[in-house]
Amino acid sequence: MNTSRSIFLSYSLGEVVAKGLNLLLVFVLPFLLTQEEFGRIALLMATEAIGFVLISGGGGPTFLRLYGRLKKYPHVFLLSACLGWLSWALPATLLLFTACSVILTKSSNDGSQHLLNLVLAIHILFLAFRENVFSILRIEANIRLYLALKILAHSAKFLLAITLTQSIGAEEGYVWACLISNLIGFATLISYGRQLLHKRHRFNRVIAGKVLQFGAPLLLSGLSIATMSFGDRFLLEWRLGSKEVAIYSLASSVAGANFFLLNMLTLTCLPNLFSFKRFCTESARYLRKMTTWGIACVLGTSVFLYFLFMIVGEFYLPDYNKGLPIMPILLAKFGLLPLFLHGQYILMLNSRTGSLPAISFLACSLNVGLNWLWVSLFGIVGAAWASLISESCSVIAVNAIAYRSVALATSIRAAHGRSKLLM
Repeated sequence: MNTSRSIFLSYSLGEVVAKGLNLLLVFVLPFLLTQEEFGRIALLMATEAIGFVLISGGGGPTFLRLYGRLKKYPHVFLLSACLGWLSWALPATLLLFTACSVILTKSSNDGSQHLLNLVLAIHILFLAFRENVFSILRIEANIRLYLALKILAHSAKFLLAITLTQSIGAEEGYVWACLISNLIGFATLISYGRQLLHKRHRFNRVIAGKVLQFGAPLLLSGLSIATMSFGDRFLLEWRLGSKEVAIYSLASSVAGANFFLLNMLTLTCLPNLFSFKRFCTESARYLRKMTTWGIACVLGTSVFLYFLFMIVGEFYLPDYNKGLPIMPILLAKFGLLPLFLHGQYILMLNSRTGSLPAISFLACSLNVGLNWLWVSLFGIVGAAWASLISESCSVIAVNAIAYRSVALATSIRAAHGRSKLLM
């Protein structure tokens, strides 16, 4: 087996274990908790997702993309990238804690909820740091340490979440399980950081600035996307209660298994894609292959996921069977993701990511507006349609802008070539 295929399969295994355990946890918790408890945890998971995007600052994809350009300076890049990210992550953690205290805390005197918000913010900081270190391990092809940390962290989270949600309460147990599982691998990460320092890695302010500059559009885009997942659950909680959040979240998680499989595929392919310095014939061919694989993966599993939810709702979790009518809508929404990523990666290869925040913000605004109008009228069905419509608009917009940037870049290169000939 050649080295590139070995690396690909190893990263695939790590992603399968990580995403599979997260998905399995969502499937197991409804059997152990009441609908209200699972609904509150689902809202915490949505908060965790939006907090991760906020604190990570686009770190992982940024590291992978910039390293393709700056790999001549490995002893400068790694330390500079980490410190550049950290200069954003610490204030972002404080901002997240403040936002959680305002939005999620029902009483200003609720000390236990404030403590829980603080633990959640610290957990997400460690989570973002861990995922960024995983990107560095992928850059250095450090497969053994990558797999060990990935499997250890997610296995610990799965076991601790099941145990602690039963013993100390649903929300408290989930948050503390997340934090402890991150801390378990932190000693290993500190050891790895010492290895980097022993290699005399140096700090470069310019590279640190590039990490923030390149990561900002990805941060704003990801923040808008994560806000859509948080917004529908928050409005369902506010207007209809935790039970509706639980039903919608379980249906969305089952349909979202497509996204986990797609995420596994893209994360394993990204280093090869970003080895191309720009969008060219070879990178276009590789990206089309990625997109084709993604579409095949999504279509191939959608039917299976629909019948899986139907069987679980009919025989094991009858209280959640109300979510069956929204499954086709949610499956269609997640089925559009390969096309969205196709356009996004074209923009990243052409260094034209500045338009992503505007696209995502408009889609997020449309999603929140439709949820505001439809949740009260149609419940979870309205939330599902709002998600599908906003996702469709973002897919159309990002691909239109992406291919416009390709045409513009092609015309500029052609004009530059003609000017050389004339000279």
